[in-house]
Amino acid sequence: MANTDAAEVTTLATLGAELNPGEGPGKLRTQQSTFTYATQATADTLTCVDTPAGARVIGFALLTSVTLATATIAIGISGTPAKYRAAATFTIVGTLTIFMLTSGFGTALAAVETPIITTAVATLPVSGTLVVLTLFTID
Repeated sequence: MANTDAAEVTTLATLGAELNPGEGPGKLRTQQSTFTYATQATADTLTCVDTPAGARVIGFALLTSVTLATATIAIGISGTPAKYRAAATFTIVGTLTIFMLTSGFGTALAAVETPIITTAVATLPVSGTLVVLTLFTID
């Protein structure tokens, strides 16, 4: 049976090599942003808690108390609204769902980022709660 080591295992095996911050043993950190649905219109944004410079974003987790039906949400930053999640519906109620686009995974942030959720297609629900967790390492 063949074995393939992770790139980080190979790096650690090299004499004197060290991993970059966030690549190896480190603490997973979260920033929680909680929103109350209030029929936010299409193209509205929901602003999440800042992610610090140097953080390596691992993903986002969503938890909603009600379905978004046909409304779509994208997660990104100003200027790149779908950096972390392309616009899509979110109909999974009461189940923590983790996702991430591979293009943004694990890259150290050069500056503080403020994740935003951009709505499209239909308004968000009239009531309920959306919890967004930003998952990242920094040390």
